[in-house]
Amino acid sequence: MRLDPADIEAIASRVAELTAGQRAEPAARYLDAAQLARILGVEPGWVYAHAGRLGAIRLGGPKGRLRFDVQHATRALAAPPAGAPAGRVADKRSCGPARRRSHPAARLDLLPYES
Repeated sequence: MRLDPADIEAIASRVAELTAGQRAEPAARYLDAAQLARILGVEPGWVYAHAGRLGAIRLGGPKGRLRFDVQHATRALAAPPAGAPAGRVADKRSCGPARRRSHPAARLDLLPYES
């Protein structure tokens, strides 16, 4: 069976009419903290520290693994955090626990060693 090009065009037009008002919502994709960290360009520890803001859900009870919906997390990052001063945008890399850096004066000289 062969379709005439006019029939193909009529079918395509009708399909377009039927689906014009419908917008397919993409399915939520749940990722673990390491996968979300790679997407966001941050460390996994930052994702765990901000799990509540990023909309984490626990799978398997109160001690279950955390999973994140990518769309929810990116929307949460676009919105200012609750309680943030107006006009100030937090840098996602500067949030979270401070890292310890060794102070130059804290270094000790080694004792001389002769073999």
